[in-house]
Amino acid sequence: MSANEQSPISGSTTLTHTDNLIALRYQLGRPVAIIGSFLFVALMTIGLLDVPSGQNPINAMASLFSMMWPFMAGGLAGFVVLLTLACVVKWLRFPRENKSVTYIADDNGITTRDSVGASIHMPWAMIKYSWKTRGYLMTRTKAGGLRIAPFRAFTPLDAERLWQLAGSKTPTR
Repeated sequence: MSANEQSPISGSTTLTHTDNLIALRYQLGRPVAIIGSFLFVALMTIGLLDVPSGQNPINAMASLFSMMWPFMAGGLAGFVVLLTLACVVKWLRFPRENKSVTYIADDNGITTRDSVGASIHMPWAMIKYSWKTRGYLMTRTKAGGLRIAPFRAFTPLDAERLWQLAGSKTPTR
């Protein structure tokens, strides 16, 4: 090992339901915006088709929006609740052995391996950007996926080394 190479950073933890919900929180923004935009455009288009002749379309849109916003908000809230419930059920069905994970980060990328032996290696080149929260290293892949690494899996020194490594290999937010 040369002087400028460091040993791989590794740590282990058992992922919790909270980890799952935090990952979901960061993944919900885009689908909610897409569904919300679709709902808005669809309802307004349907409403405009029903505008009585001679009525100003702008006034009709304002009137329609004042009647429809509770349904649009309810639809979005229902979507978030259903997605969260589906995520919770999926997490509860996930085998306990797969929740015990080991992270290994080096100059090539970060590898996540569970106690059964399944692993995924994410090269730094495949990560679009990374950011740090209070307890997690979050990475957004170029394909749009999200990967999390809880800092509790590492010693405080290794957690800081992991963040420095991610910051040197990927754009940060």
